[in-house]
Amino acid sequence: MGEEPIDPSDTAGTLAPRLALLGGELLVAALDAELEFEEQDEAAATYAEKIEAADRELLPGQRGRSRARTHRARARPAHRRVGRV
Repeated sequence: MGEEPIDPSDTAGTLAPRLALLGGELLVAALDAELEFEEQDEAAATYAEKIEAADRELLPGQRGRSRARTHRARARPAHRRVGRV
């Protein structure tokens, strides 16, 4: 699998284009590969709730790292294209 390091100064806007490129490369590799499918172990599975708009709000009582992480997750530059479509 591919890996992409996440720097403490990364934001959603700086990380998303890099992940998009990596995801495209991994998709092509997966489509070209001979795959073996196996059942998922339900005991090892995890579930994450959908992130809603309210989850991205900066709250008055929020402090330190929690506030910084929320800000980083929200920080996006203007939409831009990655590669050719």
